[in-house]
Amino acid sequence: MIPLFSQRKILSLIRTDNAGHRQPLSYGHKFLFILIVFLAIEIVLHALFATTAILIPLKNKWLHGGNIVIPVFKNGVIESYEFEGKSYQGRKTPLYYIRRSAKLIYQGFTLEYCNEGYNKLRNYRLIMGTYEPTPFIPYVRKAGLKRVVMQENGESVFKTTDENGFVVFDPPDQKKPAMTIMALGGSTTDSPYPYFLWKYLNQKSTKYRYRVINAALAAFTTADNIAMLAFRAIDYSPDVVVFYEASNDIYPSYVGPEIGHFKSDYSHWRTSLDMITLNRYRLFDYGPRFLDYSALYSIFRRVLLLDTIRRLNGGIMAVTARYFPDPGDPQYFSGLSTYKRNIVTLLGIVRIHGGSLLLLTQTHQIKYMSHVAYEYVEQMNDVLRQIARENKSALWFYDFAREKESQIDQLMIRDSVHFDNPGYRLLGESVGRFIIKRVEKIDSFS
Repeated sequence: MIPLFSQRKILSLIRTDNAGHRQPLSYGHKFLFILIVFLAIEIVLHALFATTAILIPLKNKWLHGGNIVIPVFKNGVIESYEFEGKSYQGRKTPLYYIRRSAKLIYQGFTLEYCNEGYNKLRNYRLIMGTYEPTPFIPYVRKAGLKRVVMQENGESVFKTTDENGFVVFDPPDQKKPAMTIMALGGSTTDSPYPYFLWKYLNQKSTKYRYRVINAALAAFTTADNIAMLAFRAIDYSPDVVVFYEASNDIYPSYVGPEIGHFKSDYSHWRTSLDMITLNRYRLFDYGPRFLDYSALYSIFRRVLLLDTIRRLNGGIMAVTARYFPDPGDPQYFSGLSTYKRNIVTLLGIVRIHGGSLLLLTQTHQIKYMSHVAYEYVEQMNDVLRQIARENKSALWFYDFAREKESQIDQLMIRDSVHFDNPGYRLLGESVGRFIIKRVEKIDSFS
Protein backbone atom coordinates (compact mmCIF):
# COMPACT_ATOMS: atom_id res chain seq x y z
CA MET A 1 0.00 0.00 0.00
CA ILE A 2 1.16 3.48 -0.82
CA PRO A 3 1.10 5.71 2.26
CA LEU A 4 -1.85 8.08 2.38
CA PHE A 5 0.44 11.10 2.29
CA SER A 6 2.11 9.82 -0.91
CA GLN A 7 -1.27 8.93 -2.48
CA ARG A 8 -2.55 12.44 -1.93
CA LYS A 9 0.60 13.93 -3.35
CA ILE A 10 0.41 11.79 -6.48
CA LEU A 11 -3.33 12.33 -6.93
CA SER A 12 -2.87 16.03 -6.51
CA LEU A 13 -0.94 16.00 -9.77
CA ILE A 14 -3.91 14.54 -11.68
CA ARG A 15 -6.75 16.88 -12.54
CA THR A 16 -10.33 15.59 -12.83
CA ASP A 17 -13.63 17.29 -13.61
CA ASN A 18 -16.86 16.97 -11.59
CA ALA A 19 -17.80 13.77 -13.46
CA GLY A 20 -14.50 12.16 -12.50
CA HIS A 21 -12.95 12.36 -15.94
CA ARG A 22 -9.20 12.97 -16.10
CA GLN A 23 -8.12 16.31 -17.45
CA PRO A 24 -4.71 17.16 -18.95
CA LEU A 25 -2.17 18.34 -16.41
CA SER A 26 -1.22 21.95 -16.47
CA TYR A 27 2.30 22.86 -17.58
CA GLY A 28 3.16 23.69 -14.02
CA HIS A 29 2.05 20.29 -12.78
CA LYS A 30 3.91 18.53 -15.61
CA PHE A 31 7.09 20.40 -14.76
CA LEU A 32 6.72 19.56 -11.08
CA PHE A 33 6.11 15.88 -11.84
CA ILE A 34 9.16 15.66 -14.15
CA LEU A 35 11.29 17.43 -11.57
CA ILE A 36 10.23 14.97 -8.85
CA VAL A 37 11.04 11.99 -11.12
CA PHE A 38 14.38 13.54 -12.08
CA LEU A 39 15.33 14.17 -8.45
CA ALA A 40 14.34 10.62 -7.51
CA ILE A 41 16.59 9.21 -10.23
CA GLU A 42 19.41 11.52 -9.12
CA ILE A 43 19.09 10.32 -5.52
CA VAL A 44 19.11 6.67 -6.58
CA LEU A 45 22.16 7.15 -8.81
CA HIS A 46 24.09 9.03 -6.16
CA ALA A 47 23.24 6.30 -3.67
CA LEU A 48 24.56 3.72 -6.16
CA PHE A 49 27.76 5.71 -6.60
CA ALA A 50 28.32 5.80 -2.85
CA THR A 51 27.31 2.14 -2.38
CA THR A 52 29.72 1.05 -5.11
CA ALA A 53 32.50 2.98 -3.39
CA ILE A 54 31.71 1.28 -0.09
CA LEU A 55 31.74 -2.18 -1.69
CA ILE A 56 35.21 -1.74 -3.22
CA PRO A 57 37.11 -2.38 0.03
CA LEU A 58 34.94 -5.44 0.67
CA LYS A 59 35.79 -6.75 -2.79
CA ASN A 60 39.49 -6.29 -2.12
CA LYS A 61 39.13 -8.01 1.25
CA TRP A 62 37.54 -11.00 -0.47
CA LEU A 63 40.25 -11.03 -3.14
CA HIS A 64 43.09 -10.84 -0.65
CA GLY A 65 41.59 -13.02 2.07
CA GLY A 66 41.67 -10.28 4.68
CA ASN A 67 45.42 -10.69 5.27
CA ILE A 68 47.56 -7.89 6.65
CA VAL A 69 49.61 -5.64 4.37
CA ILE A 70 53.07 -4.93 5.79
CA PRO A 71 54.84 -1.75 4.61
CA VAL A 72 58.61 -1.92 4.04
CA PHE A 73 60.38 1.30 5.01
CA LYS A 74 63.64 2.70 3.67
CA ASN A 75 65.03 5.94 5.08
CA GLY A 76 61.68 6.66 6.67
CA VAL A 77 59.79 6.28 3.35
CA ILE A 78 57.57 3.36 2.35
CA GLU A 79 59.49 1.64 -0.43
CA SER A 80 57.26 -1.38 -1.02
CA TYR A 81 54.65 -3.64 0.58
CA GLU A 82 54.74 -7.29 1.56
CA PHE A 83 51.55 -9.25 1.23
CA GLU A 84 51.20 -13.03 1.57
CA GLY A 85 54.98 -13.31 1.22
CA LYS A 86 55.04 -11.27 -2.01
CA SER A 87 56.58 -7.83 -2.48
CA TYR A 88 54.52 -5.13 -4.19
CA GLN A 89 56.40 -2.27 -5.89
CA GLY A 90 54.67 0.96 -6.83
CA ARG A 91 51.06 1.98 -6.27
CA LYS A 92 48.92 -1.03 -7.20
CA THR A 93 48.99 -2.59 -3.73
CA PRO A 94 46.13 -3.60 -1.43
CA LEU A 95 46.77 -0.47 0.60
CA TYR A 96 46.42 1.60 -2.57
CA TYR A 97 42.94 0.14 -3.17
CA ILE A 98 41.93 0.83 0.43
CA ARG A 99 42.98 4.47 0.11
CA ARG A 100 41.29 4.73 -3.26
CA SER A 101 38.10 3.28 -1.78
CA ALA A 102 38.08 5.81 1.04
CA LYS A 103 38.44 8.58 -1.52
CA LEU A 104 35.55 7.19 -3.58
CA ILE A 105 33.33 6.99 -0.50
CA TYR A 106 34.00 10.67 0.16
CA GLN A 107 33.33 11.52 -3.48
CA GLY A 108 30.16 9.45 -3.54
CA PHE A 109 28.59 11.17 -0.54
CA THR A 110 29.74 14.68 -1.44
CA LEU A 111 28.55 14.50 -5.06
CA GLU A 112 32.15 14.98 -6.27
CA TYR A 113 32.06 11.64 -8.05
CA CYS A 114 29.87 13.11 -10.77
CA ASN A 115 32.38 15.84 -11.41
CA GLU A 116 35.44 13.58 -11.33
CA GLY A 117 35.35 12.70 -15.03
CA TYR A 118 34.97 16.31 -16.01
CA ASN A 119 37.86 17.35 -13.79
CA LYS A 120 40.01 14.93 -15.74
CA LEU A 121 38.88 16.62 -18.92
CA ARG A 122 40.48 19.83 -17.72
CA ASN A 123 43.67 18.36 -19.16
CA TYR A 124 42.40 19.33 -22.59
CA ARG A 125 42.77 23.02 -21.70
CA LEU A 126 46.42 22.37 -20.98
CA ILE A 127 46.90 20.34 -24.16
CA MET A 128 44.97 22.62 -26.51
CA GLY A 129 46.44 25.75 -24.96
CA THR A 130 50.01 24.48 -24.99
CA TYR A 131 50.53 22.34 -28.09
CA GLU A 132 49.70 22.39 -31.78
CA PRO A 133 50.23 19.81 -34.55
CA THR A 134 52.68 20.18 -37.43
CA PRO A 135 53.10 18.13 -40.61
CA PHE A 136 56.46 16.59 -39.67
CA ILE A 137 56.61 16.80 -35.86
CA PRO A 138 53.82 15.11 -33.85
CA TYR A 139 53.27 18.27 -31.79
CA VAL A 140 55.13 21.44 -30.84
CA ARG A 141 54.67 23.99 -28.11
CA LYS A 142 52.90 27.18 -29.14
CA ALA A 143 54.77 30.45 -29.43
CA GLY A 144 54.25 33.27 -26.92
CA LEU A 145 53.38 31.07 -23.94
CA LYS A 146 54.41 32.32 -20.52
CA ARG A 147 55.78 29.33 -18.63
CA VAL A 148 57.10 28.70 -15.16
CA VAL A 149 60.54 27.21 -15.76
CA MET A 150 61.56 26.94 -12.11
CA GLN A 151 59.86 27.12 -8.72
CA GLU A 152 61.87 26.78 -5.53
CA ASN A 153 61.57 28.19 -2.01
CA GLY A 154 58.83 30.60 -3.05
CA GLU A 155 60.81 31.82 -6.05
CA SER A 156 59.34 31.47 -9.55
CA VAL A 157 61.11 32.07 -12.85
CA PHE A 158 58.93 32.79 -15.89
CA LYS A 159 59.93 32.68 -19.55
CA THR A 160 57.92 33.23 -22.73
CA THR A 161 58.37 30.75 -25.56
CA ASP A 162 59.86 32.04 -28.80
CA GLU A 163 58.48 31.63 -32.33
CA ASN A 164 59.41 27.92 -32.36
CA GLY A 165 57.94 27.23 -28.94
CA PHE A 166 61.39 26.98 -27.33
CA VAL A 167 62.39 28.40 -23.97
CA VAL A 168 65.50 30.53 -24.52
CA PHE A 169 67.78 31.62 -21.68
CA ASP A 170 69.93 34.46 -23.02
CA PRO A 171 73.37 35.15 -21.50
CA PRO A 172 73.49 37.99 -18.95
CA ASP A 173 76.94 39.23 -20.02
CA GLN A 174 77.13 40.58 -23.57
CA LYS A 175 80.91 41.26 -23.52
CA LYS A 176 82.28 37.71 -23.67
CA PRO A 177 81.99 35.42 -26.75
CA ALA A 178 78.74 33.45 -26.83
CA MET A 179 78.18 29.68 -26.88
CA THR A 180 74.79 28.15 -27.65
CA ILE A 181 73.68 25.00 -25.80
CA MET A 182 70.61 23.16 -27.12
CA ALA A 183 68.80 20.77 -24.74
CA LEU A 184 66.86 17.92 -26.35
CA GLY A 185 64.88 15.10 -24.73
CA GLY A 186 61.53 14.39 -23.10
CA SER A 187 59.80 15.57 -19.94
CA THR A 188 62.96 15.05 -17.88
CA THR A 189 64.56 17.78 -20.00
CA ASP A 190 61.37 19.83 -20.36
CA SER A 191 62.01 20.65 -16.71
CA PRO A 192 63.98 23.07 -14.49
CA TYR A 193 67.27 21.40 -15.40
CA PRO A 194 68.09 23.65 -18.44
CA TYR A 195 67.53 26.69 -16.21
CA PHE A 196 69.99 25.38 -13.62
CA LEU A 197 72.41 24.53 -16.45
CA TRP A 198 72.22 28.09 -17.83
CA LYS A 199 72.62 29.61 -14.38
CA TYR A 200 75.65 27.46 -13.54
CA LEU A 201 77.41 28.01 -16.87
CA ASN A 202 77.16 31.77 -16.67
CA GLN A 203 78.18 31.88 -13.01
CA LYS A 204 81.23 29.64 -13.37
CA SER A 205 82.57 30.36 -16.84
CA THR A 206 85.44 32.81 -17.19
CA LYS A 207 85.80 32.54 -20.95
CA TYR A 208 82.34 32.46 -22.55
CA ARG A 209 78.78 33.57 -22.02
CA TYR A 210 76.25 30.83 -22.57
CA ARG A 211 72.83 30.82 -24.17
CA VAL A 212 70.78 27.73 -23.26
CA ILE A 213 67.76 26.73 -25.36
CA ASN A 214 65.27 24.15 -24.14
CA ALA A 215 63.72 22.43 -27.18
CA ALA A 216 62.52 19.33 -25.29
CA LEU A 217 58.88 18.31 -24.98
CA ALA A 218 57.10 15.86 -22.71
CA ALA A 219 56.79 12.31 -24.10
CA PHE A 220 59.25 12.94 -26.95
CA THR A 221 61.13 9.88 -28.19
CA THR A 222 64.38 9.78 -30.17
CA ALA A 223 62.34 9.81 -33.39
CA ASP A 224 60.50 12.97 -32.35
CA ASN A 225 63.77 14.62 -31.34
CA ILE A 226 65.28 13.87 -34.74
CA ALA A 227 62.41 15.75 -36.39
CA MET A 228 62.64 18.61 -33.90
CA LEU A 229 66.39 18.93 -34.40
CA ALA A 230 66.28 18.69 -38.18
CA PHE A 231 63.37 21.07 -38.80
CA ARG A 232 63.63 23.62 -35.97
CA ALA A 233 66.44 23.33 -33.43
CA ILE A 234 69.35 23.20 -35.87
CA ASP A 235 68.42 26.68 -37.16
CA TYR A 236 69.85 28.10 -33.91
CA SER A 237 73.34 26.83 -34.90
CA PRO A 238 73.99 25.19 -31.52
CA ASP A 239 77.59 24.66 -30.47
CA VAL A 240 76.58 21.79 -28.17
CA VAL A 241 73.42 19.66 -28.28
CA VAL A 242 72.74 17.87 -24.98
CA PHE A 243 70.54 14.79 -25.24
CA TYR A 244 68.95 13.21 -22.15
CA GLU A 245 66.19 10.65 -22.80
CA ALA A 246 65.77 6.89 -22.83
CA SER A 247 62.60 5.87 -20.99
CA ASN A 248 60.11 7.29 -23.52
CA ASP A 249 61.45 4.94 -26.19
CA ILE A 250 60.29 1.97 -24.13
CA TYR A 251 56.66 2.52 -25.17
CA PRO A 252 57.10 2.19 -28.94
CA SER A 253 59.83 -0.43 -28.50
CA TYR A 254 57.64 -2.96 -26.73
CA VAL A 255 55.27 -4.57 -29.24
CA GLY A 256 53.35 -7.51 -27.83
CA PRO A 257 51.45 -10.04 -29.98
CA GLU A 258 48.17 -8.17 -29.43
CA ILE A 259 49.59 -4.99 -31.00
CA GLY A 260 51.05 -6.09 -34.32
CA HIS A 261 54.36 -5.35 -35.96
CA PHE A 262 57.12 -3.00 -34.89
CA LYS A 263 57.90 -0.13 -37.29
CA SER A 264 61.22 1.62 -36.99
CA ASP A 265 59.69 5.09 -37.43
CA TYR A 266 57.42 4.35 -34.43
CA SER A 267 54.31 4.93 -36.56
CA HIS A 268 52.79 1.77 -35.06
CA TRP A 269 52.63 3.71 -31.79
CA ARG A 270 52.83 7.46 -32.39
CA THR A 271 50.13 9.61 -34.00
CA SER A 272 50.04 13.35 -34.55
CA LEU A 273 48.12 15.58 -32.19
CA ASP A 274 44.51 15.31 -33.33
CA MET A 275 42.75 18.60 -32.64
CA ILE A 276 39.45 17.27 -34.01
CA THR A 277 39.33 14.59 -31.30
CA LEU A 278 40.24 17.13 -28.65
CA ASN A 279 37.43 19.42 -29.79
CA ARG A 280 34.74 16.73 -29.42
CA TYR A 281 33.87 17.63 -25.86
CA ARG A 282 34.19 21.42 -26.01
CA LEU A 283 30.39 21.58 -26.20
CA PHE A 284 30.28 20.58 -22.53
CA ASP A 285 32.39 23.58 -21.62
CA TYR A 286 29.59 26.01 -22.40
CA GLY A 287 26.85 24.58 -20.16
CA PRO A 288 26.06 25.75 -16.62
CA ARG A 289 28.58 24.39 -14.13
CA PHE A 290 25.88 23.19 -11.69
CA LEU A 291 25.14 20.41 -14.21
CA ASP A 292 28.55 18.95 -13.38
CA TYR A 293 27.00 17.64 -10.16
CA SER A 294 24.14 15.86 -11.91
CA ALA A 295 24.48 12.07 -12.00
CA LEU A 296 22.41 11.76 -15.21
CA TYR A 297 24.38 14.50 -16.94
CA SER A 298 27.63 12.95 -15.78
CA ILE A 299 26.69 9.51 -17.11
CA PHE A 300 25.60 10.99 -20.44
CA ARG A 301 28.88 12.89 -20.75
CA ARG A 302 30.99 9.91 -19.76
CA VAL A 303 29.27 7.63 -22.30
CA LEU A 304 29.73 10.19 -25.05
CA LEU A 305 33.35 10.99 -24.24
CA LEU A 306 34.64 7.81 -22.62
CA ASP A 307 37.54 7.27 -25.02
CA THR A 308 38.49 10.94 -24.91
CA ILE A 309 38.46 10.95 -21.10
CA ARG A 310 40.73 7.93 -20.99
CA ARG A 311 43.18 9.46 -23.42
CA LEU A 312 43.26 12.91 -21.87
CA ASN A 313 43.82 11.50 -18.42
CA GLY A 314 47.29 10.45 -19.61
CA GLY A 315 48.29 13.91 -20.87
CA ILE A 316 50.04 14.67 -24.14
CA MET A 317 51.47 11.16 -24.52
CA ALA A 318 48.01 9.60 -24.29
CA VAL A 319 46.49 11.75 -27.03
CA THR A 320 49.41 11.11 -29.40
CA ALA A 321 49.88 7.38 -28.77
CA ARG A 322 47.87 4.52 -30.19
CA TYR A 323 48.30 2.35 -27.09
CA PHE A 324 49.97 2.13 -23.68
CA PRO A 325 51.96 -1.09 -23.41
CA ASP A 326 52.70 -2.93 -20.21
CA PRO A 327 56.29 -4.09 -20.82
CA GLY A 328 56.64 -7.78 -20.16
CA ASP A 329 58.23 -10.61 -22.14
CA PRO A 330 61.66 -9.45 -23.43
CA GLN A 331 61.12 -11.26 -26.73
CA TYR A 332 58.67 -8.51 -27.69
CA PHE A 333 61.09 -5.68 -26.94
CA SER A 334 62.24 -4.66 -30.41
CA GLY A 335 63.58 -1.15 -30.13
CA LEU A 336 67.25 -1.28 -29.13
CA SER A 337 68.63 -1.26 -32.67
CA THR A 338 66.23 1.56 -33.61
CA TYR A 339 67.20 3.54 -30.53
CA LYS A 340 70.86 3.18 -31.51
CA ARG A 341 70.14 4.20 -35.10
CA ASN A 342 68.24 7.27 -33.95
CA ILE A 343 71.03 8.38 -31.61
CA VAL A 344 73.58 7.97 -34.41
CA THR A 345 71.28 10.00 -36.67
CA LEU A 346 71.17 12.80 -34.09
CA LEU A 347 74.96 12.67 -33.99
CA GLY A 348 75.17 12.93 -37.79
CA ILE A 349 72.86 15.96 -37.95
CA VAL A 350 74.74 17.79 -35.20
CA ARG A 351 78.17 16.97 -36.62
CA ILE A 352 77.36 17.96 -40.21
CA HIS A 353 76.19 21.34 -38.93
CA GLY A 354 79.42 21.92 -37.00
CA GLY A 355 78.24 21.19 -33.46
CA SER A 356 79.07 18.68 -30.73
CA LEU A 357 76.64 16.11 -29.33
CA LEU A 358 76.70 15.38 -25.60
CA LEU A 359 74.94 12.14 -24.62
CA LEU A 360 73.77 11.59 -21.05
CA THR A 361 72.66 8.28 -19.60
CA GLN A 362 69.26 8.60 -17.94
CA THR A 363 68.86 8.11 -14.21
CA HIS A 364 66.06 5.79 -13.15
CA GLN A 365 64.97 3.77 -10.15
CA ILE A 366 62.81 0.74 -9.56
CA LYS A 367 60.68 2.32 -6.84
CA TYR A 368 57.71 3.00 -9.14
CA MET A 369 58.88 0.96 -12.12
CA SER A 370 58.57 -2.73 -12.88
CA HIS A 371 61.75 -4.80 -12.96
CA VAL A 372 61.27 -5.34 -16.69
CA ALA A 373 60.88 -1.64 -17.53
CA TYR A 374 63.87 -0.83 -15.30
CA GLU A 375 66.00 -3.30 -17.24
CA TYR A 376 64.84 -1.81 -20.56
CA VAL A 377 66.00 1.67 -19.55
CA GLU A 378 69.31 0.20 -18.44
CA GLN A 379 69.67 -1.55 -21.80
CA MET A 380 69.14 1.76 -23.58
CA ASN A 381 71.76 3.37 -21.37
CA ASP A 382 74.07 0.52 -22.41
CA VAL A 383 73.37 1.45 -26.03
CA LEU A 384 74.54 5.00 -25.30
CA ARG A 385 77.70 3.63 -23.67
CA GLN A 386 78.33 1.45 -26.73
CA ILE A 387 77.87 4.39 -29.12
CA ALA A 388 80.27 6.42 -26.99
CA ARG A 389 82.92 3.69 -27.19
CA GLU A 390 82.52 3.40 -30.95
CA ASN A 391 82.59 7.16 -31.57
CA LYS A 392 85.00 8.51 -28.95
CA SER A 393 86.33 11.27 -31.18
CA ALA A 394 82.95 12.21 -32.65
CA LEU A 395 80.86 12.92 -29.56
CA TRP A 396 80.92 13.78 -25.86
CA PHE A 397 79.61 11.28 -23.34
CA TYR A 398 78.73 11.67 -19.68
CA ASP A 399 77.56 8.59 -17.75
CA PHE A 400 75.41 10.62 -15.40
CA ALA A 401 73.22 7.67 -14.32
CA ARG A 402 76.16 5.58 -13.16
CA GLU A 403 77.97 8.47 -11.49
CA LYS A 404 74.95 9.60 -9.45
CA GLU A 405 73.44 6.18 -8.81
CA SER A 406 73.94 6.36 -5.04
CA GLN A 407 71.99 9.65 -4.81
CA ILE A 408 68.91 8.67 -6.79
CA ASP A 409 66.70 7.54 -3.88
CA GLN A 410 67.05 10.91 -2.17
CA LEU A 411 66.58 13.04 -5.30
CA MET A 412 63.95 11.11 -7.26
CA ILE A 413 60.76 11.11 -5.19
CA ARG A 414 57.99 11.77 -7.73
CA ASP A 415 58.37 8.65 -9.88
CA SER A 416 60.97 6.48 -11.57
CA VAL A 417 62.63 9.01 -13.89
CA HIS A 418 61.67 12.56 -12.83
CA PHE A 419 63.67 14.50 -10.26
CA ASP A 420 62.44 17.04 -7.78
CA ASN A 421 64.15 20.46 -7.89
CA PRO A 422 67.29 19.39 -5.98
CA GLY A 423 67.78 16.59 -8.49
CA TYR A 424 67.31 18.88 -11.48
CA ARG A 425 69.77 21.30 -9.92
CA LEU A 426 72.28 18.47 -9.58
CA LEU A 427 71.69 17.46 -13.20
CA GLY A 428 72.08 21.01 -14.51
CA GLU A 429 75.20 21.74 -12.50
CA SER A 430 76.79 18.38 -13.35
CA VAL A 431 76.21 18.90 -17.08
CA GLY A 432 77.44 22.49 -16.78
CA ARG A 433 80.64 21.35 -15.07
CA PHE A 434 81.22 18.78 -17.83
CA ILE A 435 80.65 21.35 -20.61
CA ILE A 436 83.00 23.94 -19.09
CA LYS A 437 85.74 21.33 -18.76
CA ARG A 438 85.36 20.33 -22.42
CA VAL A 439 84.74 23.75 -23.97
CA GLU A 440 87.22 25.76 -21.90
CA LYS A 441 89.83 22.96 -21.63
CA ILE A 442 89.93 23.04 -17.84
CA ASP A 443 91.40 19.89 -16.31
CA SER A 444 90.15 20.38 -12.76
CA PHE A 445 86.96 22.25 -11.98
CA SER A 446 84.48 22.32 -9.11
